[in-house]
Amino acid sequence: MTVTDRGYYVFHFFLATDFMSLKKGTIKISWEPLRLQRWEPDFNPDKPRPAHQRQWVRFPALPLEMWNVNIIFSIGKALGKPMFLDSNTKNKVVGQYARLCIEMEVSSNRPDELMAERTQGGVQGFFKQAIEYELVKCNGCGKYGHLTEYYPLLKRRPIPKEEKNDMEGGESLVQ
Repeated sequence: MTVTDRGYYVFHFFLATDFMSLKKGTIKISWEPLRLQRWEPDFNPDKPRPAHQRQWVRFPALPLEMWNVNIIFSIGKALGKPMFLDSNTKNKVVGQYARLCIEMEVSSNRPDELMAERTQGGVQGFFKQAIEYELVKCNGCGKYGHLTEYYPLLKRRPIPKEEKNDMEGGESLVQ
């Protein structure tokens, strides 16, 4: 395996059975999905990434009666294509949130909440469900995986002593 400076991994397969893992498209390493695709001639890591990306989302404070695979997938369909639940959610280990992996359009709008439908006491209604995204988009470069303040190409300059205002050292962000 080789790691590139743009966040890509290059796997070298020597056995046909290992190479066949590409047909799966996505594998899990330590329960995290890793999307595999065949190498393309003249591969350019600076080209735009695929239009769709898998994203872990959390549904915090999801009502207990909603902790069902079909219901969670139904809520997730409003955001994209639900892929799978994490093990705690799948095993109904009710915690602070339900966690779902969704294949989403990279450029799609990511709402902070949505209206989910439920029936309670024979009455059909709706409730607001908050959404948290585990992979964030950088406003500096438009890529996912780091916040703007950690944008790798952002230049930093030291803060002059007279501007420190009780801070010991520090840096300032300059674009």
